[in-house]
Parts: sequence; structure tokens; C-alpha cells
Amino acid sequence: MVCFKFNLGEISDVVHALFLPKTSFPNIIIISKEHFLILFSLRSGMTIAILKKSAEDFKKIIKIEINKSFHLKTILLAVGFDNGLIQIWKFNIIKSSVICLLLKGHVFPINSLRFDLQKQIIFSACISGNLIFWDLKKKIGIFKIKKAHQGKINALCLTRKIMGKLKFLLSFGEDNYIRFWDLKTGYCLKTLNSPFIRIWGIEFFWKKNLLIFFSDLR
Repeated sequence: MVCFKFNLGEISDVVHALFLPKTSFPNIIIISKEHFLILFSLRSGMTIAILKKSAEDFKKIIKIEINKSFHLKTILLAVGFDNGLIQIWKFNIIKSSVICLLLKGHVFPINSLRFDLQKQIIFSACISGNLIFWDLKKKIGIFKIKKAHQGKINALCLTRKIMGKLKFLLSFGEDNYIRFWDLKTGYCLKTLNSPFIRIWGIEFFWKKNLLIFFSDLR
């Protein structure tokens, strides 16, 4: 049981809290408020840091995503806003430094984010069905796909083939289609009709080579 020592104020009921990775026993939780993030220590009951938006153009936070790789020395935390802007904090674990990146390409609210840290890419999707592949080093959009789906894109997921190389980006939209995207060209390689009413999460389990869908049954 956790007993908070003070009131954190009104917490977002839309954005789920996330644990900060890179520790054997994660005890730092990322809590979203409307315009900023709180890094809160469950061990001490104290606020460690407050991450604020870097410009007034950034509005309400509606999506957060954090890389989950335990092999890299950095942590990437991405935030999607309701006006289509994306802000990314890059934490260096060894040097205890923080770098901030800004990505502008969407004009509608960000609905899904997914990292590919092997290639330093982040994928973003918005409620209008647009999909962008971002190069994090160059801070530019590599592929901008308009109307990847008709309506909101609910989930993004990466799969891989042998030798640990990523092969596809999967997307699921409100149009009830599952689409497979080539990472090198940005082309849609395959489209499947979903057997579910709504998919609200997709995860690929690398060791078992299994693709798991979290959904409402038809």
C-alpha cells in the first residue's frame, strides 16, 4: 500500500501513468496532468521532477509513451498533445542530463506513439488517421502517410524477423483494418480485416514470436 504524503492535484483521467524503466525494481512513476508531467518516487513519496511543455503552442497532453529497452543508456519519453505537436525528453542515465526535442507534423490530436530505438525512429498517429515516421537524429518526418486509416488510429506495434531486425509496423484504426507497414519504404504491404469490434492494444512477444491483440469481443 502506498500512502502519499501530499496531494498531487487533479490527475489526467485520459493518460495512463507509466513506470520509469532502467531500474531492477521500478519505483518512479510518471503522472500526467493537463499541461505537464510529474516524476514521483513511490519509495520516498516525493516529487523528483516536473517536465513542462517547452512552448505555449503545446496544449493539453493526451498521450505519453516511453521506451522500454534495458540495453541502452538513455530513456526517451514522448508526449503527444491535442493540437498534433510532439515533445520528447531524452534522459542520459550515465551523465544525468536531459535533452528536449520538438516534432511538428500533425495538426490533429496525437492518439498513438511507438518507439523503434534500434533505428532511432518514433512513429506517431493522430485521430484523423494520419501516420508519420520520424527520424529522431535529424528531427524530421521520413514518411508522412495521409489517411493511413479512415478515422482514428487506436494502436501501433512493431514486429521483427530473425536476427532481431524489425520487419513491420502494425497499425489498427477505427475503420476496423489492421495494416502492415514496411519500415524502409513506408508502404502498406498488407491489409487485414479485424475479427474484433475494437482493438485497444497490440503487443509483440519477441521470444515466442507471438502477436497479441487486446480487444472487445464481437
